[in-house]
Amino acid sequence: MPNDTVTLAVSGEVSLDDFKMIVERFASLIDAISAEVAKEKPDWIVDYLDAGSATLTFVGQAHDQAEVDRVVAAYAKVGRSLAEEKPVPFSPQVERAARQITGVLDGRITSVRFETADETATVVSPSVTAQGRKLLHAYGAIEGRIQTLSSRGGLRFVLYDSLFGRAVYCYLDPGREEMMRGAWDRRATVEGWVSREPVTGRPVSVRHVSRVELIDDIPRGSYRRARGVVPARPNDPPPEDGIRVLRDAS
Repeated sequence: MPNDTVTLAVSGEVSLDDFKMIVERFASLIDAISAEVAKEKPDWIVDYLDAGSATLTFVGQAHDQAEVDRVVAAYAKVGRSLAEEKPVPFSPQVERAARQITGVLDGRITSVRFETADETATVVSPSVTAQGRKLLHAYGAIEGRIQTLSSRGGLRFVLYDSLFGRAVYCYLDPGREEMMRGAWDRRATVEGWVSREPVTGRPVSVRHVSRVELIDDIPRGSYRRARGVVPARPNDPPPEDGIRVLRDAS
C-alpha cells in the first residue's frame, strides 16, 4: 500500500489555542522535512480531522510519488527518534520544528503521536508514570462502527470503537479490499495488529487487517412488534379491555 499519509494526534485536554499552535508547528515540521528530502515540495491535502482526539491526517500529492514517499518516511523517522529519545537524524531546522511539537507535553496534554500507514511513534509527557508509557502493540480485535472509507493511495478506514467512542485508524494490505464491500456505516469487529495509546490504553490504529466481521444491528421496531411476547392465558381479558380500565382509572 502506498505510504502517502502523515498523521499527528494529540491526547489530553487540548484547548483551541493549543490546537492552533499544534497545527502551525505540524505545518512547520512538514515544510522543514520537505525542504530537506524532496526536490519537489508535495501538496498536502486534508484527509481526516477528528476533534475528539485532536487528530490531523494529510495525504501527500506530487507529480513524482517518490517525493511524497521520502517525506512520509522521514516523518516516521523523526517520530521514532523522539519516541526513543534519540537525536533526530536531520537538519537543526527539522529537529527544532519536531521538538516544538513535543514541547506542548505539559501533563495536561499527555501524548503526541506521529503516525504513517506503516508505523506509529508516541511521545509521552514526562509526568506520565513508567507503566503508562508502555505503548501496547499486539494482535487483537476491535469492535465499532466503520466510517470514512478512503481509497486514495490504498484502502484505509476509520472505526469508531464501541468502548471509547473514538476514532481508530485501520489500514488494509493490498489485495484485501474485497473484505470492505458493503461495510460502510456498519458495526464490525476488525482484527489485526492493534496499537494502543500508552496512557489510557485505548486503541489508536489497526494495521495488517486480517479480518472484518460485520455485525447486524438490532432492528429498532415498533412497539406493535412486541405483541405475543407474553402468552395470554385462557381467561385473560383482551388487551383493549385492559387499556380501557387503565384509562378510566387515571
